Amino acid sequence: MTIRSSTPKHRQHPSNVRSRKKAMLKCMISTALYREILLMQEMDADALEQTLLSYMKKQKVSAIRKRAAGKRRHRQRKSWAAFESNLTDRQFRRYFRMSRECFHDLCRRIEENVGEAQFKSEAYLRNLKQSNDIRDKKKISIMKCHEKSTGGFISGEVKLALTLRILAGGSYLDLALLFDTSSSHAYAIFHSVIEKWICDNKLVKISGVDYVNDAERLNEAATVFARRSNGLLAGCIGAIDGWLVKIIKPSLKDGVKYPGTFFSRKGFYALNVVAIVDRNKKVIYRVIQSRGAE
Repeated sequence: MTIRSSTPKHRQHPSNVRSRKKAMLKCMISTALYREILLMQEMDADALEQTLLSYMKKQKVSAIRKRAAGKRRHRQRKSWAAFESNLTDRQFRRYFRMSRECFHDLCRRIEENVGEAQFKSEAYLRNLKQSNDIRDKKKISIMKCHEKSTGGFISGEVKLALTLRILAGGSYLDLALLFDTSSSHAYAIFHSVIEKWICDNKLVKISGVDYVNDAERLNEAATVFARRSNGLLAGCIGAIDGWLVKIIKPSLKDGVKYPGTFFSRKGFYALNVVAIVDRNKKVIYRVIQSRGAE
């Protein structure tokens, strides 16, 4: 037994279906506009003027964005794997102040802490692009939109490398050109990685109290310091150093009662950053918000 559709065949043709959809859409838009016109007729002059100005402003912003989108340069970002393969181990350490193995371990720890969807490693993005899971459909659609507009997502490895290079003294202008992103976005990446990834206490626990209360670690550190210095640093349990971070003079608006306490001995306003490391250069204590005069 064959079940036939009650709709005539000529109306089932794709072009006819599209035409009916367009007609229905025009009808819906016309109805909506008619309702808006009726509401506008009930408004007084001031309210009508505000409504029209708001509408014109939205149309102007929309037109500006369309023109900007038309002039946007298509980006083809270089993958982290391709960039890393061009560096020797010595060059990698000089660029990022850590070994290649240490960098990969830090990436792994951050990904475990914040989650793979937040970190977005290159392996995760590659697997997502090839995924057939219905649950990933929305993520894949967003990723394709990014590829068409901005060149694609910036992987977690690139974000971390950019941050480490800025901390090592690199210019954000050069890094933006190197990793093919805007200069303003390079700084946004830097601050985001520092605040959300690096300064997360769940990533690395730094406790000077635990260190000084562990007699075994203190004796081991003192022994190593003494042996490496031929006995000159007997009883040493850590190496301390500081750094003055130059800042703009704080004011009462910033909640600072005595701005002079931030004026450092080097002749500028600053924050005093102090860190203590053990024999393996592992940070065991740090202060990052002391005033420059302290």
